[in-house]
Amino acid sequence: MYTLNLDPNFTFPDKIHYKSFIFNGGEIHFALRDNLTLNTKEEVLITHRVKNSNNIMEIAIANDALKRFGFKKRSLLMPYAPYARQDRVANLGESLSVKVFADIINSCDFEDVIIWDAHSDVITALLNNCTNKKIDEIVYNIIGKNDVKNIVFPDAGAMKKYKYIYLNHLNVISCTKERNTVTGELSDFNLNGTLKEGNTLIIDDICDGGRTFIEISKLIRNLKYRSSSSNLYLYTTHGIYANGIEVLLEQFDKLFCTNSFKDINNRFVEQYKLNNV
Repeated sequence: MYTLNLDPNFTFPDKIHYKSFIFNGGEIHFALRDNLTLNTKEEVLITHRVKNSNNIMEIAIANDALKRFGFKKRSLLMPYAPYARQDRVANLGESLSVKVFADIINSCDFEDVIIWDAHSDVITALLNNCTNKKIDEIVYNIIGKNDVKNIVFPDAGAMKKYKYIYLNHLNVISCTKERNTVTGELSDFNLNGTLKEGNTLIIDDICDGGRTFIEISKLIRNLKYRSSSSNLYLYTTHGIYANGIEVLLEQFDKLFCTNSFKDINNRFVEQYKLNNV
């Protein structure tokens, strides 16, 4: 299998070389560079870490170049699936953005679309030939290496989503919060359960700005019976960290994530590499 790596830092072997640049008007130019040596009977895996809507256009254009060159079997590895958080129309006048995104990807006719820990079942249903990779082995590794006693899910949705992970030997707690669907403002954070002594791990799929996790961490740290020697950890599959990791490290002893969105070099952040399928 060939790979065409659209994120140069998200590398795989046997890669196809290409040249790409952006015109002054913002248009993307893309062209394959291995035209004389490529075997079109091979399957091609396009890999990309999607951080913005331009990256989606890059995927579509690269796929078109491969298709025109003669590759019939083309797949996509896109660990972070964007627009999955916009999976419903909550207010009049909004778009169903996840459907628009899925239609663009589906137009590429990929043999397989591989994503990791999708935020919503809606996006996995809308994407044709979608493979949604699970993260249970990553979670087990974190729990085992860090002597975790408490698992906290930030909301009922996360608790339901990760019910396939075997956690029966741990103390599991869910949280509640209120979200204003118009402004996005969060409020009324609560812990539903009692923490035991020992290390605590919060689990969710995405950390964007981190407001939810910061508020929950404050609730946990304000519990008087909590031992000062206990550690508080945060695992999110997709670490966007839009407000920086420093604000999170004020509350957490360590952050865990994958490299699905970006690479992070910090001794208090442990990343699990998804450079495989």
